[in-house]
Amino acid sequence: MSISKKQVLYVASIFISGLVVGAIAYSLTRPRDAKTTNEDTTALSQDQSATTTATTTAQQSPKPKRAGVDIDKRLTYQQAIEIFDGRRIQFENCFTLQPSMTLKGGTQIMLDNRSPDPHEIRLDGVPYRLWDYEFKVVTLRSYSGLHTVKIDCQVSDILTYNVAQILVQP
Repeated sequence: MSISKKQVLYVASIFISGLVVGAIAYSLTRPRDAKTTNEDTTALSQDQSATTTATTTAQQSPKPKRAGVDIDKRLTYQQAIEIFDGRRIQFENCFTLQPSMTLKGGTQIMLDNRSPDPHEIRLDGVPYRLWDYEFKVVTLRSYSGLHTVKIDCQVSDILTYNVAQILVQP
């Protein structure tokens, strides 16, 4: 039994078509912030959020840039751990060993996903998507009085309320 050139071309074209369709489907279903996690800096308006965030993963220390934008330099994970010692909240399957802390408004904290699964962390309802083993630096909003930021966490379809709290001082 011999395979003709026509049959080989037919099978190859089906295979290539499948790859193209798969690549298109992947690009259409992939969340937007997943493709540029090393470049995104998000500043949310105060009426919309209690915090602002910046994804960080490159080589330099953070510097305040201007109001509403936290970091203009990128950090490695090791640098971030050292800088945010005592101000880091680690999540693994929505479990954290740091259930509460007290900080001043305007303080930057590190949200750290130590799980192979994506997490959505919500600070007072404002969502921050952390992909597998990703971290984000978040600046706590300043309040005129004491304010408790409630932190919720979602993995897949399971939303866990109040996994941690931050008491924000004026």
